[in-house]
Order: sequence, then C-alpha cells, then structure tokens
Amino acid sequence: MEAAIGSALSSVGGMTAGAAAYTAGNIMSTLGTVATGVSLLSAVSSGAQQRAAYNQQAQAMQYQAMGAMQQASTMKMQMAAERSRAAEEGNLRRERLLNALAAQNAAAGAGGIRGGTTAALQLESTQAFQREQEAADLMSQYQQASYAGQGAAYVGEAAGAQMSAAASKRKGNAAMTGSLLSLGTQLASIG
Repeated sequence: MEAAIGSALSSVGGMTAGAAAYTAGNIMSTLGTVATGVSLLSAVSSGAQQRAAYNQQAQAMQYQAMGAMQQASTMKMQMAAERSRAAEEGNLRRERLLNALAAQNAAAGAGGIRGGTTAALQLESTQAFQREQEAADLMSQYQQASYAGQGAAYVGEAAGAQMSAAASKRKGNAAMTGSLLSLGTQLASIG
C-alpha cells in the first residue's frame, strides 16, 4: 500500500520517487498511529460499556433486594397482626365462657337446680371452651409460622439479590480493569 501511495504522489503530485516514498512512509506511519489510537479508544470504550451494564444489573438486583425486604417486613407485620387477632379472639371466647357460666349459675339458682347438674354444665362449657381455644391457638400458630416462613424466604431472597448485585459490580470493575490493562499493554508496545 505504501508503494501505491508513493507512486500516486510521484505521478500526480510531481514529487521525485524518493520524496514520494518518504512521504508515503510518513502517511502510513500516521495511519498506523491513528488506527492504534482508535483501537485503544475502542478497548477503553468497550470496558466502560461493560462496566455500565454490570452496574445497571447491580442496581436492578439492589431494587429487588429492597422489594424483598419490604415483603419480609410485611410478613412480620402480618404475623404480629395474627398474634393480636388470636389474643383478641381468645379474650372473646373467655368472656363468652364467663357469661355462659354466670347465666348457668343464675338459671340454677332461680330454678332450684341442684349443684351436681350445675357443675356438670359448667364442666361441659369449660371443656368446650378449652377445645375451641386449643383449636384456635393451633390455627393461629400455623398462620404465624406461615408468615414467619414467608418472611424468612424474602430475607433470603434479599440476601441473594444483594450478593448478586455485589458480584455484578465486581464483574464490571474487572471488565474495566481488563480494558485499562489492555490499553497499558498496547501503549507499552507502541513506544
């Protein structure tokens, strides 16, 4: 290619063959330097683009982690609400039991029912209350455990997303470092 440029310079530009060859050599050298510069800029640009893509991926993972932590917080609040609801229902059941026992005592006193019958009714009411309370407690404990499990899963998801975000950032930094090292190597080979 250098010979073709020299020939063109001597025939069109009116240069001597030696001057045309010298100028053609300078042109080729300049083109080589420009090509090297473009190659270097391209390598740095590629590394920067990779880093930006990895950082964008990391940001998406961080948003996912925040969403998972919000879900975990919601599960914790639902668990507390379930605990409160169960306690309130237990209080209402105890109140109904006390009202039933009071009504049975009042009816027994007004009707002249003997103590054995009243005691049997009270025992039956108390046993029914205990069965109902145990069943409700079990269901509440199951629901609370379900919320706790879901919350723990969301916390795990958040931790995984945070680890993925950190890994993406490291990959982006590594890509940029690789591009800069390549640039350094290419610059060292030039001069």
